[in-house]
Amino acid sequence: MTTILVVDDSRVDQTLVQGILSNDCDVELRFANHGVEAMESIRKETPDLVVTDLMMPEMDGLQLVRCIRQESPEVPVIVMTAMGSAANAIEALEVGAASFVPKLQLTERLSDTVGQVLMLKHAGHPYGGVVKCLADAELTFRLRSDITLIPQFVDLVQKTTSGLEICDATETIRISLALEEALLNALVHGNYELTDEVAGNGINPKSEVFCKRSAEPPYCDRVIFVKLHVSGDAVTFVVRDEGPGFDVAQLPDEHDLTPFEGGLGRGVRLMRSFMDQVTFNAQGNEVTLVRQFQRTADGP
Repeated sequence: MTTILVVDDSRVDQTLVQGILSNDCDVELRFANHGVEAMESIRKETPDLVVTDLMMPEMDGLQLVRCIRQESPEVPVIVMTAMGSAANAIEALEVGAASFVPKLQLTERLSDTVGQVLMLKHAGHPYGGVVKCLADAELTFRLRSDITLIPQFVDLVQKTTSGLEICDATETIRISLALEEALLNALVHGNYELTDEVAGNGINPKSEVFCKRSAEPPYCDRVIFVKLHVSGDAVTFVVRDEGPGFDVAQLPDEHDLTPFEGGLGRGVRLMRSFMDQVTFNAQGNEVTLVRQFQRTADGP
């Protein structure tokens, strides 16, 4: 049974989240009205995941993310963002939240986001002892345009970063989410050229247009090239698609919150929040992600 703690001072929003997530019979939902209650609940019984509002009395969502990262770093946190709270949401990502969902898009996005984070959290790591011996590795992959390959590849990378013990469980999830967003962007926006079609409703692999592109040349024949370099000090991903690219100058500035509030640029925002460096090539069909680690005498 998966336990999710929902933190929100609005009974209406609690009921909304309950209705969205209670369809999964394997989920037990617990509730708290603010951060102080949430931390008391976590100290009594650690949940698998926390879903929290940002604007609350007693202890707000930003303070709650900081406390969870300090006391229970193995528990990932998803923040729910209301209109006008984009700046706080970005700060929550930067201090340790695993993902975010705009409140206006809870019905469309919350269930998938929760599933995505929980899948990464519960992924097994059977090769930890062997991977820990890894000093340095560079691998190159050619992934066909098949969305089912993305979680498999992300799982491989997660096992590697987890086995190296270069970061805690939540940081491993955050790195995996950044990579997953880069791969999805390469597939959907790059090789399939579906930017306009998914802008409003998100990615739906069962949609008619998605299924058509996955079987229609030249879209289905394109490849995603991935270079992975991992060591004890950093992990680097270079993801390149065979699509036409995009105008990199149109990317929102890191401090421009307008696209974030409108639900656009979500993948880029997650990548920028979770990685130390995010750079695109001039054509707009390749992104490089770098996450650096600082080792001490006691470990990472």
